Amino acid sequence: MISDSTIIRIKETSKIHEVIQDFQAIHKSGASYYTKCPECSKDAKNKGLMITPSKSIAKCFSCGFSITDGIAYLMKAQNHSFPEALKHLASKYNILIDEERPVQVTSKMHKSKAASKSFLQSQLSESGLKPEDVTARCFEDDSSKTLRETQVFRSGTKDQYNQLTFGDDVIIYYYDLEGNKVMYQKPNSTRFEHLYRVRWQNPDLHLDKHGHAIKYSSPKGSGSHLYFPQFIREQYRTKKQITRLFIQEGEKKAEKATKHGMPSVGIMGIHNLGQNGTIPHEMQLLVKACGVKEVIFVLDADWYEISHNIKPSTRVDLRPLTFFSAVRNFRDYFKSFNNLGIHLETYFAYIKPNKNQDKGIDDLLTKTLNQKEESLKTDIDQAMNEKDGTGEFIQLHKITTLTDYQIKQFWHLDAPDIFAEKHKKILENYPEFLIGKHKWRFTAGKFESAQPLEEAEIYWKLEKWEDKSGRERQKIQFDYANCYNFLQNRGYGRIMMASQEYRFAHMNGYVVKLVDSYQIKDFVMDFTKVIAPKDVLNMMYRGGKMYLGPDSLSNVNFIHPEFEVSSKDHQMLYFQNKAWKITSMKIQEIPLTELTHYV
Repeated sequence: MISDSTIIRIKETSKIHEVIQDFQAIHKSGASYYTKCPECSKDAKNKGLMITPSKSIAKCFSCGFSITDGIAYLMKAQNHSFPEALKHLASKYNILIDEERPVQVTSKMHKSKAASKSFLQSQLSESGLKPEDVTARCFEDDSSKTLRETQVFRSGTKDQYNQLTFGDDVIIYYYDLEGNKVMYQKPNSTRFEHLYRVRWQNPDLHLDKHGHAIKYSSPKGSGSHLYFPQFIREQYRTKKQITRLFIQEGEKKAEKATKHGMPSVGIMGIHNLGQNGTIPHEMQLLVKACGVKEVIFVLDADWYEISHNIKPSTRVDLRPLTFFSAVRNFRDYFKSFNNLGIHLETYFAYIKPNKNQDKGIDDLLTKTLNQKEESLKTDIDQAMNEKDGTGEFIQLHKITTLTDYQIKQFWHLDAPDIFAEKHKKILENYPEFLIGKHKWRFTAGKFESAQPLEEAEIYWKLEKWEDKSGRERQKIQFDYANCYNFLQNRGYGRIMMASQEYRFAHMNGYVVKLVDSYQIKDFVMDFTKVIAPKDVLNMMYRGGKMYLGPDSLSNVNFIHPEFEVSSKDHQMLYFQNKAWKITSMKIQEIPLTELTHYV
């Protein structure tokens, strides 16, 4: 391995324009140079690749391709590997390569060595993995015909120009079942590059569009792909049996479980098993070649939890819903194997809570089951034979033939009262909260609707009488006037447009949204499911189109919101949760809740 000091010396000595001109002609333009862009092939001043030696940067003003040093150019434009790029530059600048050699660690050195442990070493050791556990036998370049062993997890980072470079984050490279590099096509380009994922050491420095910290990131436009530990690749190559295959979220979990006798495939996230509604072709190849009979989707111990950062307008059941949809999609993906004449039994599983608070399967194997990892495989075997799928460390549910409704019941998404009771410790701290489209609350510990119907809003009439034989009869009728009251009190109505035609609209806070008649009908139907007797719901199912169709809703009241308007001394810009008041002197950020007029 080339030493860090040598790498730094190579980076500091090499000049970006000198490296580029070894491979293509460059043209001087003042203090800069320009040349043909290796990405989009544009070749003109202010259009092609502009090289600024003083800033050690080269950037294309047409497609955005950029590099910050000669190493990046060799890797991106000339398809060199990182070691190949270093050796090329060392030869060019007559730098003697100083390779690090293994050091015998003594007991006195152990403490200081641990203190200087890299982020990669920490990540592997925390999951109970060694560098030799995460290698791949692969073809490192297109011309090679020989498989050779390479490290899948490597130290490195991605700079501000999205170029891989030296650093202390973790770069995880992807290889397919055959040992070839998984390649992806860069957006707006004809170039293909080796797929990788970055595990950031400081996620708080890398935020998504919602401002949330990101632990992992992939190159833009690279899509979702499967991660195969080397054991899986070897079983596929030799077509050996894998009776029970596990699907794990993340590369480390897949490697750790596979190491201890639970062959696993890693996915980039719980929703990333398939793409565009279909399962990856490689999964089909693996299942057929290795005779897979059972597939188990393993979730972390927090599979049932709701968010602890709940906002008044946010549904509290959103997180459980994402897990439900992931499990449902998993079932559907593998159900498609029936079309290939392959029947698979599908299960979803999760880690049971324990005193060590193990979250994932790698935590369980590293902490609670350290030095007795084989007991988890035994526990899974026993759980498979239990009627309820309960083991000591893991809970299994067979979902091969379950309906969507039955899968929803694992999270109690079909029963707001049970769902709320399960999460009462969190929810009782909020004055009201959304489950589905309905607002609820806990009052003196009692679960109740936060949107109770007033007498003038009850949109059904129940008449009861006794017939001549003394039997009780009842009749339910729809009450149009009360329904219009109900809708008006919940912000629905008609609004007059500039064309002198009306549209249906909904006012929520100070935001007015145009809606269609079917959205109003759906709102009433959802409300009915939650608060009304079953007979009322059946009445709505029978006559919903008549009661709440566009003709009937033409009788709802008009609403007359006074909208915010710009003036000669300020303008307004509106976003999802805030607004900007822009004047010649400043931009003032205002929460939508503090507006005095409608948007």
